[in-house]
Amino acid sequence: GRYPPDGSRKPTRAPIKNEWQNGLKNDRGTISMARTAVADSGTSQFFINVYPNPPLDQHNHGAAYAVFGKAVTGLKTIDTIHGQPAMGERPTTPVKVESAKRISADDAKKLIDEEKQAAAKKPVPPSTTAPNQP
Repeated sequence: GRYPPDGSRKPTRAPIKNEWQNGLKNDRGTISMARTAVADSGTSQFFINVYPNPPLDQHNHGAAYAVFGKAVTGLKTIDTIHGQPAMGERPTTPVKVESAKRISADDAKKLIDEEKQAAAKKPVPPSTTAPNQP
């Protein structure tokens, strides 16, 4: 949400109301609105929590960080992006979100189940450690 690939700032709309008291927490995979120290300052920036982030649920400067979504699949991809080199808040290699969509809870469950089934079908590589010796 912050910069186009060329690094320039992009225009934003007016800030939105911070809806941090919606009962959602900054858990792994959740998508939250970025903001400044001003409570209702979120515009186009968001972030995906790569680990549970309880400090962001604590009210500071009149609000916490509002969770508005959750990645239900693709967390390995998110972890890969998180592991890339960065300069400050920007990855050194641009990352582009090509699609995101709102889905029902039933569709989310189906996607999660499909991802689990696919992971279960992958062969487990042989262990590279020697078995325990008596």
